[in-house]
Amino acid sequence: MLKTLMWKDYRQNRKVMAGVGVFILTPYIFTASYGILESIQGREIHGGVKALLAGGAGWSIILLTLMSAFLAGNAFAGERSERSAEFFAYLPISRTRSVLSRGLVLFLVLAVCISVNIAIIAAAYDPRDRELLSVLKVCAPTMILLLGVAWMWSAILRSPAIAAALGIGTAMLLGGMLSMVASIRNLEAPETWIKPVYVVCCLAIGLPAILVGIIVGLKRIEP
Repeated sequence: MLKTLMWKDYRQNRKVMAGVGVFILTPYIFTASYGILESIQGREIHGGVKALLAGGAGWSIILLTLMSAFLAGNAFAGERSERSAEFFAYLPISRTRSVLSRGLVLFLVLAVCISVNIAIIAAAYDPRDRELLSVLKVCAPTMILLLGVAWMWSAILRSPAIAAALGIGTAMLLGGMLSMVASIRNLEAPETWIKPVYVVCCLAIGLPAILVGIIVGLKRIEP
């Protein structure tokens, strides 16, 4: 039954997955085009092909972090927007298995995309490129925040777009508020505390939001 539900959720989300796939492949297309153009003009690529691959993979993970809100936002609300949730509500399907299926499909899609990009970065990464590593360290808590908030609102609302927008908006609001506090208080060396506080806030908001989304998904009765 769980395998059937996962196949159903895959079919429900495949359009969103396809859109996410296009987005996360875009950096590779740009870096490949840049590399080909430089080669045609006889110019040497700074850092070589490995630098292009690492850069493309890094940007791919950044875009995947953003797009994770759309995947999570479509988890529950996608069925409601297509009015298929009412049909499934009348089937003898365990709510626990239904929620588990959505979570597993979301996790597997993200895990595959992240693993491929991490493998490329591991093979092509230059240890001297500290900027890329610093950005990637922020992507993990940000993804948890985006996933959690979008997942929670998807379980509550009928619109996947609004659920995703609320997830992205929360991350933007959090980053903006921390930057504003540092600016208003004129704090010294804000980079030494903003990142740790941001990570803690992401986890403090994102993880409970995931739990709330699970509870709402288990308890909600579709109209």
